[in-house]
Amino acid sequence: DNSMLNDRFSSYNRKESKVIHTGGSTTGIPVPIIEDFVSADISRAHFYLQFYKYGWDLSKPWVKLWGRPNINPRRSIGLFLTNCRLFNAFGMSEAEMLELYLYCKKNNVFHLYGYANAIYYFARFCANKGLSLKFHFVLSTAEILSSEKRAFISETFDCKVYNGYACTEINSVAYDSTDNPLVINQSRVLIEVVDDEGKKLPFGEIGRILLTDLHKRTLPLVRYETGDIGIIDYCKENGSTDLHIK
Repeated sequence: DNSMLNDRFSSYNRKESKVIHTGGSTTGIPVPIIEDFVSADISRAHFYLQFYKYGWDLSKPWVKLWGRPNINPRRSIGLFLTNCRLFNAFGMSEAEMLELYLYCKKNNVFHLYGYANAIYYFARFCANKGLSLKFHFVLSTAEILSSEKRAFISETFDCKVYNGYACTEINSVAYDSTDNPLVINQSRVLIEVVDDEGKKLPFGEIGRILLTDLHKRTLPLVRYETGDIGIIDYCKENGSTDLHIK
């Protein structure tokens, strides 16, 4: 409810928080939520830390395939300072994909980040046109990355392909590590898998995913329904006690 949101937002210092909008993948339309700058900075720090684990070089350019339908990508100081160029993932016409390819080729783009299917379509475009690109790594998010698509992207761009799980409301939930898929960021978020009645399920059983943000102050999200289903289990490699989600 926008009126309730505005009433709540009015009680906060506008220099410490802002209203942002979700992409609408869960609800069907973008939903406004309140984000305080402290939790946003913590979330962004976790996100960039994951890039560093994959070998990110801040001095080198990278591309983000993102956006919303009918909205042109906007440049921001944050993107500029991190050498990022934003391309709208909802365009993806041949002309736009060629523009993306030429930008990556000309600027020796280091890594590519974006929606799983947008990256896959771009990889397929390059393969079909015989266009060669090599990235240091690719990170996909927001959509299911099948093993077939992961392998195709990896072969096309001659690099490792990692997967991430997050949402606008609660970012930096889980990322692939070197040894395990989608390791849960337990310092950032509490994840539960529940049955249809909301009862928490044991590890290894499939159910609805609920997220609790551990840092947000202005609009705490407790047991937030993502609309996703999945399984939580222990990571198996190297005797790890970490948890992963699939």
